[in-house]
Amino acid sequence: MKWTPDLIIALILILSSVGLIATGIDGEVKSILTLAAGWAFGSQFQARRLEKGVK
Repeated sequence: MKWTPDLIIALILILSSVGLIATGIDGEVKSILTLAAGWAFGSQFQARRLEKGVK
């Protein structure tokens, strides 16, 4: 796994959103958490596919 800036930002968003949910602050946090998690896992999935040479 390469630690690219976009992955680091997504992980910071995920951790801060989980922290806000744990403290009881909700609202739009769940949608931000979902978007950040999708970005982080999607970018890693794409990187692995490119490493294997799959289109």
